[in-house]
Amino acid sequence: GFARHGDEIEAVTVRAASVGVPALRWSDLPGPQPHGDAAVGRRMVVTEVGAATAQVYRRAGLAPGATLVGPAVIEETEATTFLGDGERATVLDDGAIEVEW
Repeated sequence: GFARHGDEIEAVTVRAASVGVPALRWSDLPGPQPHGDAAVGRRMVVTEVGAATAQVYRRAGLAPGATLVGPAVIEETEATTFLGDGERATVLDDGAIEVEW
């Protein structure tokens, strides 16, 4: 075979498996605790049918069970979620947002 004894080796793919018991289960973690106001105002957005006024919400202020109907914008540090006209978002018990359209 071919060899360059002085060259560095680069590992491209490494696969590993682990067996064990997790220290925590999802049910051990506390549920989301909303803080602050959820609704923070309105802003103009451009949709596929033209300009519209959207309600703006802070994700940290949304409690589990909250339901929002678009047009709406959900702001957070890591992401922004846009709901088009008539789309619906529900905050689940674990804090995830389920969007239906």
